[in-house]
Amino acid sequence: MKQELKNIKKTYKMSGRADEYVEVLKEINLTINQGDFVSVIGRSGCGKTTLLKIMGLLTTPSEGEIIINGVQVKELWKDELADLRRKKMGFVFQDYFLLDQLTALDNIILPGLLDKMNGDAAQNRALELADYLEINEKLLKKYPRELSGGEKQRMAIARALFNDPEFILADEPTGNLDDQSKRNVEGIFKKMHDTMNKSILLVTHDIDFAKLSETCYRIKNGLLILD
Repeated sequence: MKQELKNIKKTYKMSGRADEYVEVLKEINLTINQGDFVSVIGRSGCGKTTLLKIMGLLTTPSEGEIIINGVQVKELWKDELADLRRKKMGFVFQDYFLLDQLTALDNIILPGLLDKMNGDAAQNRALELADYLEINEKLLKKYPRELSGGEKQRMAIARALFNDPEFILADEPTGNLDDQSKRNVEGIFKKMHDTMNKSILLVTHDIDFAKLSETCYRIKNGLLILD
């Protein structure tokens, strides 16, 4: 999947101030081709997550164009946008967003169940991903409360990969992890890039993690700068 951002701006209204706005992103131009590994760094509040949400079709820009495989996103229906997110994109977040009442296995196969996938096929897909991510099958029977941060993040990555998306968007995926778990997750992202030909957008504070990407940008004063 090829995604292009052209002259993207994002402005937010300041709370309690009727006529005051803050421009978080200014004139952002970015192209991510299939197989690219791109990272974005910058201080807290600089707009990194906003950029990721725009690319993930989770929020709309104030101005500018989003083009996916040559198609203007603004021309798509809501159902088409939802299909793009569900089938073509996989999301990994700092806080995992696993459902506490489901086992790790059920959390992984949830995207398949939402797509009415056959139960046996969904379980086989989860086991295939568990093998790829070196997840012990015993962990799949546990609930999120019984897992370490690193184990939770591996489950979240498996869930993101379940529908075999073309584009992985990760927002601070190592932000809550200890050093060993960070290294494990970094290794998974490198492996995904090397063996799966996924497009990856990584938002991170971790400079060492960002160095694994092919191209690193910094957001400063709302502008995207090649780092």
